[in-house]
Amino acid sequence: MIQLRDHQTLADFVKDKNNFPEGWTEYEDEINPSLVVADFLQELDQDGAPVWKKEFDSLTVGELRAINTSLQSLKAIGRMEGSLT
Repeated sequence: MIQLRDHQTLADFVKDKNNFPEGWTEYEDEINPSLVVADFLQELDQDGAPVWKKEFDSLTVGELRAINTSLQSLKAIGRMEGSLT
């Protein structure tokens, strides 16, 4: 779904979701600007390919938690947006 919007990268998507829109105070209950995605998952090289790559078996506990938190956050935003349309 990111391709259907103006966002070209995950970092652009996260930045957009973490900004309050103009007049946000009118919609305080419907806006959650806390999309948490680990920075290392958003980094791209000069060709636009993800920089961070690691085999599952070599992940640290901290990396696994950061990935899980990122996925849970994206899932929550997706559900929220799906219920508002």
